[in-house]
Amino acid sequence: MTEDELDMLERLYAGPMPIRQIATRLGYSVFTVQEELARDRDRFPYRHKRFSRGERERWVARIRAGKATPRQAAKALGVSPVTISKWVRLWS
Repeated sequence: MTEDELDMLERLYAGPMPIRQIATRLGYSVFTVQEELARDRDRFPYRHKRFSRGERERWVARIRAGKATPRQAAKALGVSPVTISKWVRLWS
């Protein structure tokens, strides 16, 4: 990858865009993008965030009470709205 492509990868990776979409946008395979991410973890730290069960349950309760939308919760926590939807289904 060129330095400009690495800069773009860094910007896209910092957001919520899935790796598959990033690879498509940059014109590389998912494998190539994953290899680049693994090669420089200082520049591309792991994305997975860990939340306690209690914290997840509090956000689900806020959504059910109408105090927050799944999109608002996702933005506040820095995760995908799909993640929040899974939490809501899990504690239904």
